[in-house]
Amino acid sequence: MFEPLRAPLAPVVSVVKPLLKPLWNGNVAVGVIAFLLFMIFIRGSSSPPPVSHGVAYPGLTIPQRLAAYEEMWRREESELWNWLEERVGLDGLNFPVVDTTSHESLARQREQRRRLRAGRDLAARMNEERMSEREMDHAIRVVRERLEVLEEVMRKRKLQRQQDEDEMAHSELKA
Repeated sequence: MFEPLRAPLAPVVSVVKPLLKPLWNGNVAVGVIAFLLFMIFIRGSSSPPPVSHGVAYPGLTIPQRLAAYEEMWRREESELWNWLEERVGLDGLNFPVVDTTSHESLARQREQRRRLRAGRDLAARMNEERMSEREMDHAIRVVRERLEVLEEVMRKRKLQRQQDEDEMAHSELKA
């Protein structure tokens, strides 16, 4: 590996080698090793405790990292609950709920709350993003298309349900 360097460094090594040969022996090697171990011991005890290097939070100590993870967990959990409430339509309700009203009025209340929240969200988004008129037209068109698809699916379900009921009534009449 060092063979190419042998020729250029040969004169330097031939001058330095006789000077170092008498100085380097077993006692000097043990002394150098002892000195290095002593320096490691001294420098290791005077420095502050090593900072834990986590993947997500480098430079934080273990308690700080735990606090950061707990905060991240709380934030993720609240986002999950908000997402679930939006999907189920239960935001604004406290649990447990006692069903003292009819299902229709409860459904109407939920629908009104959802519309109100959607209106506020849309108004806030429009103010924040300053949507152009073309973007709003596109959004309205997409919503109408989705609504048409939803209405078609509901029509098919109602038709299927009526056919199933008619078949059941017809089979009961034969029996």
